[in-house]
Amino acid sequence: MSVFQRMLASIGIGAAKVDTVLEKEELVAGEHVKGYVHLKGGSTDQKIDKVSLFLLAQIPFGTAEEGGRTVYTIAELDVLTVPLTLKAKENQRIDFVFEVPTDTPTSLSQNTQLWFKTSAGIEDALDPTDADHVKIHPNFINSAILTAFKELDFSISGLSYEPRHYRMNTRFPFVQKLEFKPKSRFKEVLSELELVMVSHSTHTELFFELDRKKMGLDLGEKNIKLEITEVQAKQAQELLQTLKDLIEKNIA
Repeated sequence: MSVFQRMLASIGIGAAKVDTVLEKEELVAGEHVKGYVHLKGGSTDQKIDKVSLFLLAQIPFGTAEEGGRTVYTIAELDVLTVPLTLKAKENQRIDFVFEVPTDTPTSLSQNTQLWFKTSAGIEDALDPTDADHVKIHPNFINSAILTAFKELDFSISGLSYEPRHYRMNTRFPFVQKLEFKPKSRFKEVLSELELVMVSHSTHTELFFELDRKKMGLDLGEKNIKLEITEVQAKQAQELLQTLKDLIEKNIA
């Protein structure tokens, strides 16, 4: 794997500098990404109390006072927890492994902004911060589900955010909703298929809404819930058949 040494934060405090580097710039929900913090001393000694790394998401979901967009902390890591004194002209490297949660909102839409923010507490200085945007791809299970829908000739026509339903076990007040249009196989019986994927460590909960039709007439919506495990996600043909059978059963 090639390493993309992308600076996620370059914060100058006087002559001191804190640079955070990840091994790559595009990440997958659920993976552990390696990186390091480079501490570079300036002309004088400085005490560094802590260095923390935050994965943040700006979601188009919020009140009018918030401009309709809210920033959520997805995960955080204290890279440095024991204070140290950085000597003048000294260089130190602190390695870390950052776990990207499986339920991290993905970058399937440009409306979803994700970035890392580095915060460094340095003696006699304001808490410095900086940020750089990253892309987050769906986790393994969700990626397999999306591939199966593509094989069933569905195409993503939109992505939006809506309030979490009480049946949806997620730590966020919102959910990502994907909208699919059938291109051939189900075109005559479905106007649209809406899907919410709620990710957990061992499985994903799927919440479907089928907009049914017949002879051009609206037949109403049908709501379905299904769970897909990692084992099922690894069996591509079986997963494809499960989704196909489920849709066919509920459009009758």
